[in-house]
This record gives sequence, structure tokens and C-alpha cells, in this order.
Amino acid sequence: RCVMQKVIHWSYLGERAIEIASLSDEPNFYVGLSDFLKRKLILEIEDIYITDHSITVQFKFALSLPVDDLIVLVEGYDHQDDVISNQPVISIPICYDSEFMMDAQHLQKQLNLDFDSLIELHLAGSYRVAMFGFMPGFPYLSGLNDLLSVPRLATPRKRVPKGAVAISNNMCGIYPNTSPGGWNIIGRSPFKLFDECDDPPVRLKLGQAVQFCRISKSEYDAYLGD
Repeated sequence: RCVMQKVIHWSYLGERAIEIASLSDEPNFYVGLSDFLKRKLILEIEDIYITDHSITVQFKFALSLPVDDLIVLVEGYDHQDDVISNQPVISIPICYDSEFMMDAQHLQKQLNLDFDSLIELHLAGSYRVAMFGFMPGFPYLSGLNDLLSVPRLATPRKRVPKGAVAISNNMCGIYPNTSPGGWNIIGRSPFKLFDECDDPPVRLKLGQAVQFCRISKSEYDAYLGD
């Protein structure tokens, strides 16, 4: 069971939005709280935005709900982990071939780990979609082993390939499309994260559990050929 921290920190973000932060360390808490508030304030809320440590409530009209009333609602939220558990664990294939593990030498030096240990620790992580950001469909996955915590690259790459799986600080991410980026690349996945023609366009869901599954280079090529 996830318990809310006692002190609620909040701040205005313009006339129509309020951010409430530091409620919990669990991403599913914010997912559940979002659903709870939408049910309670269906006429007042325009949208809700979630990060790994906060929730921002955007109202349809300026000051449509007193802050004290919103805080009372938040304080009354009783989170149960099994509320979100109906989302299936999704398995994402990843190839750690040297061609794809672009920062292998850098990571081994920074973390003082050998190649096999890097892969073993990454595969063993219990990941969950904490938030989306940076670009459409880019998932920030919590649950990265502390032994793999490493800062962003000092100089970001101008081009990170689509499907690159990367780590930075306490997060793991997957690039849904080719773009610039400064995370440490540990592998590549053929899994399609985002397609504007799909409904919904984003394959993963907030709070969803993710497990990486290792594949070979030939298996990677076969995925792309399907």
C-alpha cells in the first residue's frame, strides 16, 4: 500500500493551474490520484498532468476551485495499489549488441562494472512508467537499480537513433524517434512506442509495469522485418 507523505507542497502555475508535489515516491499513486480527482471534479477540471513526483491540475476556468478545497480532496484520497494493477506488465525486447550499446565503455568506467554486470543489472530492474516527456511517447521509467545511476552525458548527441534505450540518474528511457539526446545509451529496442496514426498513439500507459527481455541482433532484425 502506498502512503501519502504528511506535508503537501503546492504552488500556483498561472491563473488556472495548481501543482501539488512530494506526495509520494510511487508513480502509481499519482495515476490513482489523477483518476480520483477527475471523478470528483469532472465539471471543474480541464486536464491533469503527472510527473514522477508531482501532479498539476488545470482548471477550465480561473480559480474555479479554492485551493483549500482541493487540498482537502487530496488529503482524503486513500490509495490502494491494486487499483492500478489491472494494467498488464508489458515486455519490451532489447538488444545489447555492441553496435547498439553506444556508451558501453563509458558506463563501465563510470560505474566500475563489467559488460555482463551492466546487462544483468539492467534486465533485473522492475520498471514502471512514471511519466512521459521530452518528445511524444518518450517514457520515463522508474525502478532503475541504484548501481546504474549515472549522470547525463557532458555533451549531448546530435542524433540518437530511434529505439535507443538509455539511462540517466535514477531513470531509464526509450527514444520513440530519432532525435538529439544526452542520456547514456545501453541498448536498442525494436518496440514501437509511438505512432500518430494509432489510437491511442502512445503504446505504454502511465503507471504500467515494464520488463525488458533480451534479444539477439538477428532477433532484433527479425522484429523490424515483421
